[in-house]
Amino acid sequence: MRRFLIIILTFIGMVLGAVGQEAEYVVADGVRYRLEARDGDYTALVAGFSGPPISTTVPESVTYNDVDYMVVGTVSNLLKGGMFEIQSIVFPETMTSIGSGCFWGCKIEGLMKLPNSLKEIGMCSFTNISGPGELILPESIDEIPWLTFTGMNVKLVIPSGIKHFAGHSMMSLGVIPDYDFRNGRYFGAGSFKQSALEEVAFSDGVTFGKGAFSSSKSLYKIDLPEEYTVSEGGAFTGCVNLMRVTSLAPQPPTTVDLETGQPTEGLVINVQVPDGCVLYVPQGCKSAYSKSPAWSNFKIIREIDPAGIEDVEEDAASSGRYEVWNMAGYKVADKPTRQEAVAGLPSGIYILRTDAKTEKIIL
Repeated sequence: MRRFLIIILTFIGMVLGAVGQEAEYVVADGVRYRLEARDGDYTALVAGFSGPPISTTVPESVTYNDVDYMVVGTVSNLLKGGMFEIQSIVFPETMTSIGSGCFWGCKIEGLMKLPNSLKEIGMCSFTNISGPGELILPESIDEIPWLTFTGMNVKLVIPSGIKHFAGHSMMSLGVIPDYDFRNGRYFGAGSFKQSALEEVAFSDGVTFGKGAFSSSKSLYKIDLPEEYTVSEGGAFTGCVNLMRVTSLAPQPPTTVDLETGQPTEGLVINVQVPDGCVLYVPQGCKSAYSKSPAWSNFKIIREIDPAGIEDVEEDAASSGRYEVWNMAGYKVADKPTRQEAVAGLPSGIYILRTDAKTEKIIL
C-alpha cells in the first residue's frame, strides 16, 4: 500500500512539475517564437516581434539547439492592445492557425496577406484593426468566426470561398469589403451590424440571423433572391436609408424561428422605411406582397420581370421625376430633370431616384 502511494505521489509530482515548466522561447531575426516538442513533433508559434514598426518575413522554420521547429501559428493575444504599427508581415505556408486576439487594435500601414495553408482564425484576432493598408484573407478558409473582424477599418479582401459569417464577426466594419455577397450562405446574428455597406445582393439558399445587417445606415439597396430565410426579428433593423429592396420570391416570405423552422410574426425588413423606398417584386406578385403582414411597411410596391432586372437598373425613365434624398432619410429635391434636382444642394452624399433607377451620387 505504501509503495503504491509513493508511486501515485511521484506521478502527481511529475505532472505538476510538467505543468509548471515554462515554455522554451527563442528570438531569431527580430521574431520571438515559443517552441513546443510533443511526440517527436517540433513546432513553433510566433510570440512577438521587434519594433514597432513591424516589417518582417516569418520563415517556415526556426532552428534551436540543432533542431528545426516548423512555424505553424501564433500565440493568442500576440499584439493585443499594443496599437502596433505593421508595415508588412509575410507568413509562411506552414502556418495553420492565428491565435485569438492576435492583432487586436493594431494599425496596418502596408500589405498583410494571410497564407493559403491557414485553417483557423481565432476569435477577435483582427478586432479594431485600422490603417491605410490592406488585409487579404486566404482561399483556404470558409468561415469567419465570432467577433473576428469587429470594428475593423482597413481595406479587406474576402475570397469567394468564404460562405459562413458567424455572429458579430464583421460588426461595425468601417470599410466596404472586396467581397461578392452572393457567395455567402449564412450571415449570423449581427454579423454585419452597423457596417459601412451601401448595397448588397444575395443568391438562393441564403440564411440571415437576427439583425445580421441591422443599423447599417449607409445601406440603401438590397437584392434578395427567390429562396431565402430570415430569422425572427428581421435582419435589417435600423437600416433607415433604404431606397430600393428587391424580393424575387414569388410568395412573400415571412420570418422564421431558425431553430424550429416555424414561421413567426414580424416584418422581414424590420424597419420604418423612408417614404420613397420602393419594393420590387416579380410580375403578378404585387397583390400578395401588399396583403402580407410581413411586408406591410412598404407603401410603394412595383412589379418587375426578374429576367430584366439589369435593364431596370440601367434605364432611367425619361418621363419620370428625379427625387434626391439625403443620408438622414429626408427628401431634399423633387424635380423633372436631374440638373434641376441637384442644383444648389450642399456638397455631400445623396440618393438619386427616378421611376426605374436608384443610385448614390456625390456632389
